[in-house]
Amino acid sequence: MREIAEHAGVGKGTIYEYFKSKEDLFTSLITYVLKVMDEYAFQEVKPDMKASLKIKALVTGYLELVENMPREAIMVMTEFWSEGIRNHIKFDFRDTYKKYLIITRKILEEGIKKGEFKETVNVDNLSRSFLAFMDGILLHAMVFRRKEIDMKRIAEDFLDAIFKGIRRR
Repeated sequence: MREIAEHAGVGKGTIYEYFKSKEDLFTSLITYVLKVMDEYAFQEVKPDMKASLKIKALVTGYLELVENMPREAIMVMTEFWSEGIRNHIKFDFRDTYKKYLIITRKILEEGIKKGEFKETVNVDNLSRSFLAFMDGILLHAMVFRRKEIDMKRIAEDFLDAIFKGIRRR
């Protein structure tokens, strides 16, 4: 809290006027970050799009967010994620994951219903795979310099491979 106050140019007591504890600060910050993520992720998703395009828009929106984040912000996000899992701080990441799993599952089910995807697609496992991929993109953005990897190309190749496997012929 001392370091945060120093960077903000305020006294430590001022921080405690707004946040009761480090956990409260953590929860507020991660809630804000997740709101921004939602705005980026869903900005290009339109109700009349094909299911594959909705998923691509979600992945692309998330990727744009990650690409526009300073490296330090990505490191802070991964630390939040780790800390939340290690210590089950007031913010439960499972709720966020469940929300994205439900959204992804609905898109996949819509694609099956409309004949875009095979009926044999396991929507639960594939939804989790999409989320795992997005987590992986964040991790790669933190570990590698952006000039070392082409995240857009990685995302395109991943989505192409997935859609080739699930698309109804």
